[in-house]
Amino acid sequence: VVARWRARPAGAHLLEGRADELGRASAELPRRAIRAVSSWQEHIIDLIRTEGVTKRSVAKFVSYDDEALSLVMMVGLLGFGTSEAPVEAGNSAVPQRLLKALFGAESLRSMSAKARADLRSRIGMLYDEEAIRFGQALDGAGVPDETTPVQLYQATYNLEVAR
Repeated sequence: VVARWRARPAGAHLLEGRADELGRASAELPRRAIRAVSSWQEHIIDLIRTEGVTKRSVAKFVSYDDEALSLVMMVGLLGFGTSEAPVEAGNSAVPQRLLKALFGAESLRSMSAKARADLRSRIGMLYDEEAIRFGQALDGAGVPDETTPVQLYQATYNLEVAR
């Protein structure tokens, strides 16, 4: 955004005194990102507890540990053997095979879809929070919002009617 704003005269004016601030992530981003990842991890643990397998069915394979299962699920979700990423020969398919054995294919698909959607939502919120700084720069410059053209059209129409 900063590079594109610099390329335009109006954008360069918006960046005066703010280029350094807007050219990098906000100071709060690392803290917010850590909180978002921690919340996502807790969400996965909750998914495993509520929608996953019961202790009895897991006990056949491993000792039941929500955090260990959530870690395996996160590894699987982040591309190591997921259906969205190609699985090459080797160990990359191990998390996916383990998860399918524990949860079953249908339950795993459902939980994975929910976990991915939740992660995308959390990342989207991080981007939205970062974008606020740019919106504030625009607001400070007095840039008209989306309703201004409609208001101008209505004023023109009212003027024509009054004539």
